[in-house]
Amino acid sequence: KWMPQSDLLNDKRLSLFITHGGMGSITELSFRGVPAVVIPVQGDQYRNAKLVERQNYGIVMNKLDLTNPDILIKNIKTILDDVTYNENAKMVSKRLKKRPIGSKRVLIEHIQFAAEFGRLDMLDLGSRNMGMIEYYNLDIIIPVIFGFIILVSLVSYVIFKIVKKLFTSKAKID
Repeated sequence: KWMPQSDLLNDKRLSLFITHGGMGSITELSFRGVPAVVIPVQGDQYRNAKLVERQNYGIVMNKLDLTNPDILIKNIKTILDDVTYNENAKMVSKRLKKRPIGSKRVLIEHIQFAAEFGRLDMLDLGSRNMGMIEYYNLDIIIPVIFGFIILVSLVSYVIFKIVKKLFTSKAKID
């Protein structure tokens, strides 16, 4: 039977969490203070895994190492035997819970601000009214590319002429 991840992470008996490193999993285990073995597979999971590793409350494992059970067992034992992983996970959790400004409060204040003042043109980005050429800097990029192509062509032509002059022999006429 399937069990919600948040319920699992809130269980006091949980000593370690093995995850692919999705943002949801990393956020939940960070708030709960649970050390992890992170096995990233794609996308943002690699970055999320590095965050866990940098804070030293987990170990990152290469997905190709799953073919060798000894590596997984070694990583699990390392986290369970070394109390610093658990201590660091608890410290990360404590820091997240004691943030000076909580995300709920920020969200509520932004919603109240939007409700009171509505749409404010001064907060719109200047790029909102730009055409595609300006927005993507094509008016700058295209001339630079053409200039680079012309420069490379000229340098190639000069080098070709120099090499040709050096390696062509002149026949003497008596």
